[in-house]
Amino acid sequence: MNDYFCYGLHVRSEILMPELKGARDENADVIVRYGNVNPPKDRTGDRNSQSFNRESGAIRLWMDRVGGLEVRHGREIIVSPVDGAEEKGFRFLISGIGMGLILHQRNVSSLHASATVIDGGAVAFVGGKGMGKSTTAATFHQENHPVVTDDLLPYQARGERIEVLPAFPNLKLFSDSVETVLGEDSSKCPRVDPRGDKRTRSVEEGFSEEILPLQCVYVLDWGGPKEALSSSRINGREACVELLRNSFALRILEADGATSEELGQVSRLVENVPVKRLTRPRSLDRATKIPSFIRHDLRASNLTVKV
Repeated sequence: MNDYFCYGLHVRSEILMPELKGARDENADVIVRYGNVNPPKDRTGDRNSQSFNRESGAIRLWMDRVGGLEVRHGREIIVSPVDGAEEKGFRFLISGIGMGLILHQRNVSSLHASATVIDGGAVAFVGGKGMGKSTTAATFHQENHPVVTDDLLPYQARGERIEVLPAFPNLKLFSDSVETVLGEDSSKCPRVDPRGDKRTRSVEEGFSEEILPLQCVYVLDWGGPKEALSSSRINGREACVELLRNSFALRILEADGATSEELGQVSRLVENVPVKRLTRPRSLDRATKIPSFIRHDLRASNLTVKV
């Protein structure tokens, strides 16, 4: 068994997950083990096909040509990779969707977001697939801001303060982001999947292990090629809609994820944390200007961490 720590939980796993932070051999909160997860009878066989079903405290996920997970009672993940899937990044399915479902079963809400540390608090960046969450986190890492998460950001309310839990010290980046943003040879970073272009890059020396107050959420958006970086405040209902759109539970489980607890957590987040839209051009060269813009924007807005 391998022992890890992520999202505030001690994970003991039969599958090797080297991207996660190692932990001492102590009582585990979550067990990851091999077992049988049967595919649905009506599966399509398409590479991108996936299906969920739920029953009596368990959530089952099956992805064709990848394999299945069964997440039980917030304490156990049964994994059933198809032949060859472990060499093609199956472990990232566990550390991403699998752990997100564990947190959901523990009534801990999460955003589909990257996050970094600025002035002692966390700043999150939400957006759909391909919106540049990981690349944005990489721009801050390059300027010595610790990474909090690359993809999944759990949060919890402590009175009027919203706190976020760190993930693990890793970024998943396309080759052009590794080379343009980090200035590194992407061929030296392992591929997430041998068939794809996404790379995995350790940030062990630039990772925050602390539970941090969340001071702002930026919704990533694209502007025109010559448009300058800009931000605008999003309030009330619109802010709730944006965060629900980027809620892990709603994105993965759709209507089944819209529990009263999830809706209440998003509402509390909007009440206590500013939500802003960040508009920027589709240019990796100009992405490197995001950190200085965000630092100035936070200070100009007089956003301070709640203590």
